[in-house]
Amino acid sequence: MLLDYKDGWDIVDFKKSIKPNKKLTAILKNGDQIKEIHFGQRGSSTFRDLTNKTNDPKHYDKKKREAYRARHKGEGDDTRKYSAGWLSFHILW
Repeated sequence: MLLDYKDGWDIVDFKKSIKPNKKLTAILKNGDQIKEIHFGQRGSSTFRDLTNKTNDPKHYDKKKREAYRARHKGEGDDTRKYSAGWLSFHILW
């Protein structure tokens, strides 16, 4: 289990997305229920990739990261957890 939250949903794995415009898919599980959340813009660079599932460019540019996080600061809030934006904020940036 990579991430665990009190609402019962756990992120159990990541894989490359089958959607043409998305990088990754998060696999979430709650008992017998499974969800797949596609996130990350395919073809764009990111600060990092904590999953190590893509070969996309990572820039490790702290100024770009600060700008991204300033633009998307609401996405990092746990009230939006498991949204595509939340996953991008925490996993890719």
